[in-house]
Amino acid sequence: MAKGDETKLEKKLIPVIDSYKKIYDLLIESKIKIFTDVTCLPVKGKGNFKLSFAFSQVDLAIYKELNFNSLKEITKDIKFFGYPKQSKNTFNIPLICFELKSGNITSDAIRARNHIANQIKNIYPFAYYVFLAENTRKKDTTVYRQGKHFTHFYISTQKFEDNDYNNIKDNIVTPLLNNLYSNELINKIEKI
Repeated sequence: MAKGDETKLEKKLIPVIDSYKKIYDLLIESKIKIFTDVTCLPVKGKGNFKLSFAFSQVDLAIYKELNFNSLKEITKDIKFFGYPKQSKNTFNIPLICFELKSGNITSDAIRARNHIANQIKNIYPFAYYVFLAENTRKKDTTVYRQGKHFTHFYISTQKFEDNDYNNIKDNIVTPLLNNLYSNELINKIEKI
C-alpha cells in the first residue's frame, strides 16, 4: 500500500465531510494522536511509581476539543491528556476515527488497527471507528472477521469515485454524528 494513495484518499475525503465542522462545532484533523492507554510503572531506585501514557495515531478524526480551563476540578496530572509536546491545555475527544487504506492490505494491518479500535472504544465507548479501503482485493468477510472492533467499514476493489465519498458521508458519517447528537452525548461532554 502506498502512503501517497492514502494521502490522496484523505485529501478527497476531508472536503466531503468538512461541512460538519461548522454544523456541529467539530474539528477534523489527519494524523491525530488519541490517548489510548495508561500503565503504572516502578521508578528504579526510588521506590516510587509513575504513570506512562500512550497515544495511538489515527489517519483522520472528527473530534471535540475539551479545554481544561473550563473544567471545575483540575489536578496536576491532567496535562497528560494533551498531545505529546503540545503546549495547549486540551483533551481531544474522538467521535469518529477513520483508518484509510489503499491497495494491498495485509491481515496483520487489519488486526493491528482492530486492536487500536478496541483501545479507543474502551476509553471512548461512544466513539466510532470507520475502516475505509479502496483498490483492494480484501473481501468484506475478512474485514468482518479480523476487524471486529470497527464500527463501520467501506471497501472497494476500485479507487473511490465521487459517489463513494458521498456514500461515506451520507450513509456513514451523517448517521453517526446524528446519533451522537440525538443522544445528547456531545452536550454532556461540553458540560463537563
